[in-house]
Amino acid sequence: MKIIVYNKDHVKLDELTEFDSPISVNTLNGINKFTFNVPLSASKTNPNNLKLGNHIEFFQNGELKWFGIIVTRSFKNPIIDLSCYGYAFNLSTRRLRAKEYPTLKYGDLIEQILNDVNKIKDTGIRMGIKDTSSTTTRTVQNKHFAWDKITSYCDEMNYYISVDKDRKLNFQTSIEQPRDDYFIKWGYDEFDNVIKTPSVEQSILEMANSVYGEVLTIDDVTLSHEASDSDSIDSYGLIEGIVSFNDGVNQESTIVSTVEASLNKRSWPLNTITVEIVDSIYAPLDDLKVGFMINVYFRDYFEFLTEEKILEITRNYKTQTATITLGQTIYRDQKPQIKLYK
Repeated sequence: MKIIVYNKDHVKLDELTEFDSPISVNTLNGINKFTFNVPLSASKTNPNNLKLGNHIEFFQNGELKWFGIIVTRSFKNPIIDLSCYGYAFNLSTRRLRAKEYPTLKYGDLIEQILNDVNKIKDTGIRMGIKDTSSTTTRTVQNKHFAWDKITSYCDEMNYYISVDKDRKLNFQTSIEQPRDDYFIKWGYDEFDNVIKTPSVEQSILEMANSVYGEVLTIDDVTLSHEASDSDSIDSYGLIEGIVSFNDGVNQESTIVSTVEASLNKRSWPLNTITVEIVDSIYAPLDDLKVGFMINVYFRDYFEFLTEEKILEITRNYKTQTATITLGQTIYRDQKPQIKLYK
């Protein structure tokens, strides 16, 4: 294993081989994370290599596994703990300027937002993949931040956004899937690849099988759309929900597509599955990526059988295990409050 270190302008500085406990956390439409530690006594442990804001690339067996930016370091003699975020971090810290965008496809809108951010101060991020999508009209405000706004547009339409190793911002309406015979199994003896008892949370609390949305345009015209899933209503009764829209929406097509996307996401009970697996031929860790669909079989949970989307992968490269969250939701503990003192 090795880590290549670059400065904030992505100029190579050094290579580290003395480090321990590399763990990555990749989240769908999120800012990926990576942690590791280095000995204080190591020959290449110095302020220049471990400067906050430096870029890193982590390699295992000659393959690039993770990349991003050093954001925190914690001195705990005899080591230093380091935390890193993916390159999307550079967009999460950039504020937008008030602007009304014309009617654009979602991919073009996101590219324009990226260009506007880079005009103020270059992030080093450029547009990469840009799939064809529906059109929309949006307005942003001075208080909005780039990554928050971009991910909110993608989440409402079930689109995908990520920043790759080349610092390309990739907008995709779908993700190419792996082989359909990969699976996560528990309770099947020799076929098990689960190493700890999995958890499955099923809920109708965030469910909606009839979804409504409306906006009032600047011309005082109300645009609305309602969509329902009759099969779900027959099974669970009528559960209604609404869609709230971002600023500047004034196209009926945007209303329709957003409501339909919300119904598609919420019309059936939501599963949240957390499972720890070992690297195996049934689900090779190197082949699994967030956004992929994978078969899940848990015999002892009412013969639980489903195909679910991978939302987050926490991978321990030292033990060759991974904790995976699948389904439609990720439960988060409330962030600790940090008080700043002058």
